[in-house]
Amino acid sequence: MSIEQQKAIWDKNWQHQSQINPKEILNSHFAQEAYHCLKNFINEKKR
Repeated sequence: MSIEQQKAIWDKNWQHQSQINPKEILNSHFAQEAYHCLKNFINEKKR
C-alpha cells in the first residue's frame, strides 16, 4: 500500500471517528502512528 493510500485511509477514519470523541481518537491515532514508526525503526536496525 502506498503512503498516499495509507493517508487517505487515515483521513477517512479520522473524519469518521473524530465525530465520536476527538480527544480519545487523537490519542489512539497518534499512538498507532508512533507504534508504526517505532516498528519500522526497529526493523531497520535489525538489518
